[in-house]
Amino acid sequence: MAERTGTEGETPEQVNGTEGETPETSTGTVGTTPVTTDALQAEVARLNRIVQMAKSEAHERRKRLEDLEKAETERAQATLTETEKLKAQLAEIAKERESIAAELHLARVKSAVVSKANELGFASPEDAYTLIDLSAIEVNEDGKVTGYEKALEALAKSGRLPMKTAAAQAPGTPPRRTGVAAGATPPPQPAPVSIRI
Repeated sequence: MAERTGTEGETPEQVNGTEGETPETSTGTVGTTPVTTDALQAEVARLNRIVQMAKSEAHERRKRLEDLEKAETERAQATLTETEKLKAQLAEIAKERESIAAELHLARVKSAVVSKANELGFASPEDAYTLIDLSAIEVNEDGKVTGYEKALEALAKSGRLPMKTAAAQAPGTPPRRTGVAAGATPPPQPAPVSIRI
């Protein structure tokens, strides 16, 4: 057996396990120093204690490593779950955005068509919207609607929908007065009131 080197503070006798002992007859010698049975047994016991401490420390470190790995796995799972939640929210927002964009597109088209149908004199502009082919209508990036004028004009010429009467259609036509006979003088109008502040 080779001699071991001592740790800080140990004397050579403590290292060799011979402190305070008288050397007995040895069963063997290392170099020129005889080794006793008691010294060998003490050394074996000391080495067993060191091995036991090393095993205990290794077990504690393995346990700590397992705990750290478990915590890291849980953190990764939580992060992954959070990421999946955010992805689902993003998909839902994108879906809502597409739905709102489609509704806005239809609202713009309907508003433009109904407005133009009213200008052209359709008695029911809403019905004109439902009867024209909407596939030719486009909305550009600025939100301007195009491609519906010709379809409305063709619908007006076809006569499929009634048009407003000429009196109702002409802008600026004064409303009929009721209760005033022909040739009679209309009632006097009140004088304009001016307010001074």
